[in-house]
Amino acid sequence: MKILLYSWPFYPRIGGLERLTEVTANCLLGEGHEVTVVTATLDQDHSSPAFPFPVERRPGLRRLARLVRWSDVIQLNTFHAKIVALAGLSRRPMVWQHIDYDTISPRGICFRTGRACAGNFRECYRCLRQDHSMTAAARALASLILKRTCASAMAANAISTDYAMERMRLPRAVRLPWGIDLSRFVPREKPPLPPLRVFFHGRHIPAKGCDVLVRAARDCRDRGVPLVVRIAGDGPHRAASEALAGDLGLAGEIAFLGFLPEERLLSELQAAHVQVVPTIQDEIGQLSAVEAMCCGCAVVASAIGAMPEYLGGAGLLFPAGNPGELADRLARLAADPALLATSSEKGMILAGAEYDCRVMGRRYIELYEKVRGVGRQNALRA
Repeated sequence: MKILLYSWPFYPRIGGLERLTEVTANCLLGEGHEVTVVTATLDQDHSSPAFPFPVERRPGLRRLARLVRWSDVIQLNTFHAKIVALAGLSRRPMVWQHIDYDTISPRGICFRTGRACAGNFRECYRCLRQDHSMTAAARALASLILKRTCASAMAANAISTDYAMERMRLPRAVRLPWGIDLSRFVPREKPPLPPLRVFFHGRHIPAKGCDVLVRAARDCRDRGVPLVVRIAGDGPHRAASEALAGDLGLAGEIAFLGFLPEERLLSELQAAHVQVVPTIQDEIGQLSAVEAMCCGCAVVASAIGAMPEYLGGAGLLFPAGNPGELADRLARLAADPALLATSSEKGMILAGAEYDCRVMGRRYIELYEKVRGVGRQNALRA
């Protein structure tokens, strides 16, 4: 089978979607199929690693049309209107793997107002007008309408969690959990307690809640809970988080590591006792939490969006945006090595059972065969 896989971001950018796209392509190759990745991300300094599959970067319209005609099935990890139009003209079945809520909100994953976005056009327009011009807000709403219309035309809409399926309510929706390479993320012996080694990894934007972790670390210090906090990642809000740590007297107790290459990230996960996911946005799920569980970390996460479903009872949850409650969970783990070990073991079992990329790859192939079969039946009827 010839599979065209589109993702707007890809290497040399680093992030969860980039990793998911690479893992998906490798798994499909491992099942004996041909894969071409199309991306809008350029690699001008040739810093991307060598891939076992071709990568087409910003192909022109003619080249894109040839790629669509070459394919037997197309998977969108992010929306691309030209690919959708060309696939429709060529009668190629399309599977849209929904990474965020881009058929609900123009902002994608949206929790700006302190509650889950309702997807109401009037409410969306008011939200957009807070920091967009009237013209830009109207364009964003037009894009949202286009995405909702195109989602209805997909052969299948793949969604990773039951929570997100209920939120999006798309036709021909299929639950298809994301997966990771379990052979890469493996546990190592952890440093002895105390202190409790706490790790955060994510893009530094307000929605990821890094400031919640910083405030919780101050609370733990005031309670006499020994912590080592290491914060990885970069982004526009990193300076604000570092400044907050300084203002709270934690400059020497929290290490801001910045962007980490994958090998260094793996080492940090293997050395951490706890991964904290303090997000305040309506998450579909986070691969970083699964990677941490595979490395033997207990996960403490906000009880928001699909995170409770994603952790499946293996992690500890706290109310989103509440540093005191997060500090309570960290204090419990620091004081109870048995609880820490149990949470870690449950996480490794869950990750191995639910988030193996090889299982994900086989599920994709089954889905592709199904949508191709439906397409052939429709063609015969026509």
